[in-house]
Amino acid sequence: MKLCIVADIHIESGALYGYIDSSTGLNARIIDFLKSFDFVINYVLENNIDVLVVAGDIYKSRNPRQRIQKEFAKRIKYLVDNKKGVVLLQGNHDIIISDDTHTNAVLQIFAPDNLYIIDKPTCIKFDDCVICGIPYVSKSILSVNSHDEVIKLYFQYIEDICERLKNDKKKNTICIAHQIVQDSLYVPSQDITYLKDTILPKELFLKFDITFLGHIHNYQVLNEKPDIIMVGSLDKIDFNDEFVDKGFIVYDTLERKYQFIKNNNARQMVTIKIKGDSDKKILSELQEKLKDKKESIVRVELEGNKINELTLGKVKKMLYESVWFAGDIKVISTQKTKERSGKINEEMSYTDALAEYLKHIITDKDYRESIYNLGINIIEEVNKEIV
Repeated sequence: MKLCIVADIHIESGALYGYIDSSTGLNARIIDFLKSFDFVINYVLENNIDVLVVAGDIYKSRNPRQRIQKEFAKRIKYLVDNKKGVVLLQGNHDIIISDDTHTNAVLQIFAPDNLYIIDKPTCIKFDDCVICGIPYVSKSILSVNSHDEVIKLYFQYIEDICERLKNDKKKNTICIAHQIVQDSLYVPSQDITYLKDTILPKELFLKFDITFLGHIHNYQVLNEKPDIIMVGSLDKIDFNDEFVDKGFIVYDTLERKYQFIKNNNARQMVTIKIKGDSDKKILSELQEKLKDKKESIVRVELEGNKINELTLGKVKKMLYESVWFAGDIKVISTQKTKERSGKINEEMSYTDALAEYLKHIITDKDYRESIYNLGINIIEEVNKEIV
């Protein structure tokens, strides 16, 4: 049996980096994300995949527009009609807390036998494996006050699942969850301890043959034997994803081997960095670096000390004419500024502060004195007006 596991599809994300498509009325990034999901659908149909598993967070919004829900639902129906199993796990973006429901509630009402929606800890038994799904939980969802209480309740979920699996010891046990787990990286070289979510210890998942996780958007292997894998998001959402490969997992339950399949349809996000001041150098280098970026989302960083508005206008024009979507143009000034004298403070008089300031920035004594006298005249005129 073969499974395809995808996570964090986040349809409607990345809209800041897209334009309105005139033929559909949708933000073009929505179309990008749907095309990425179509890549998964086609892979399932063309490669004899038995079950598609979505490990949480189908949409960006917890209240997605009906049109967006329709686009997702018709793709799921296409798989179901083609006799493929579909498992949808509830992620944090799928929960509508105010209504005590979730974004797949309507699908759940009409779900055929081969569509499984997991909104509570569940075991789904197949011929040679059992998929154990645990939806996203948090302090607020569980109405507890501490992360330790969340971990304790999660441990109980797993104990209950293991009790149900007593008669299926020969079957491959596959855990699907949507949580942050110890040693996860949020973006490359940056750990996730700053996030407010509960970080679950890896030990919780060691009773399963393999675990696939959603929630963090980078594909990463957190443990081996048994494997604990963060699937990562399907598409690039912002420039944090610039150097991160996106895709999904294929798992063979018979061979007990998995493979990461890269999503080559994910639109590239590129930062072009240029150092210099002259129009000729900047525009020439930019033109060269834009040659293969026609279908990319591109932003530019210019570093120099004489970059003016005219130059920026030319850079913007070239960028807009050369790429799929033009992002920000950031200017980093290399011009050195004089540091304020440490002797100046709020208790000094205006005249003393001026004298100290001029001593710090003007070395020529006569010139400094002439500027000082001009400053004293201005201070006296201001004082007269105040009186």
